[in-house]
Amino acid sequence: MNNDHIRNAYDAMSPSELAKARMLRNISAAVPTAHKARAARPKLLLVAAVVAAMFALAATAYAADWFGLRDALLFTKPETTQNGLAAGDYISLQGKENSPEWQAAAEWQAFLQSYDTDGSILASVGNKPTGFEGKYNAYICYTQEMADEIDRICEKYSLKLLEGFKEPATEDEFFSLAGTGVIYAPSGNNFVNTVYQGFVYADGSFRFDGDAAITGTDLKQPVSYQFIRSMKGSFSTALLNVGSIDDYTQWQHTTPNGIELLMCTSASKQLIIADLGKSYVVINLLRTPGDTEVAPLSRETMEAFADIFDFSVIP
Repeated sequence: MNNDHIRNAYDAMSPSELAKARMLRNISAAVPTAHKARAARPKLLLVAAVVAAMFALAATAYAADWFGLRDALLFTKPETTQNGLAAGDYISLQGKENSPEWQAAAEWQAFLQSYDTDGSILASVGNKPTGFEGKYNAYICYTQEMADEIDRICEKYSLKLLEGFKEPATEDEFFSLAGTGVIYAPSGNNFVNTVYQGFVYADGSFRFDGDAAITGTDLKQPVSYQFIRSMKGSFSTALLNVGSIDDYTQWQHTTPNGIELLMCTSASKQLIIADLGKSYVVINLLRTPGDTEVAPLSRETMEAFADIFDFSVIP
């Protein structure tokens, strides 16, 4: 095992109760406190009006899931280190905070950030077989300590290991192994969607990549993307650097089949997220930060792109 294995593993890749609590804390912090009883009635009326207005705003935010992307935040890396992860906010591709899958991913990242920090153990392993390639093939695992930590986390959160990796030869085989209906078509009234060979785990977690060209929009060239589905109840360690979450505009989009999507866009990255019944889906629209030839998709184009997929057939 070498550093390429680690890089490849990382590349695989209504708000929660905590978000609601955060929203209420922000409201409470913004409401002034009455100091004297003799002026209490006018002040209380003013406070009541402020609270009502803030709760109305909060209710709108709640409905639009404005906190959605931050709910998936695992950690922030302030600076890039040699042979390490780049600086930025890293989100989970498994689910929102407080979910067992998110908590498990967070604990694993905390472990990695304090284990083999100088890379000496990995260097001693080199390219030799480790004995962990079978059971822990879906994970960064090259020592018994790492295997023990993976097992501990799975037991703590009642999660299953990812196993049964397959690369289906046809789209029908892919959908069958994933346990879904037909998620995408190669073309439609206003699009052409070229999908490349993906992979599926035994639990239905999968990823496929593609390029989509959409007519009738401001999209002047095909957009490349990664479509990632993580099954709830399984332990996945995939994460994604999204730059600064504060730079994103977010809104909800309802697909023609009635599925609510969280749309996230910044100058450097765009994401589409669906928190479904049995799984969590993230579409990562691929752009190179600072690439002036590939501008961010407009809101209308992002929604048109999302609508070429049928999220209703993904449990």
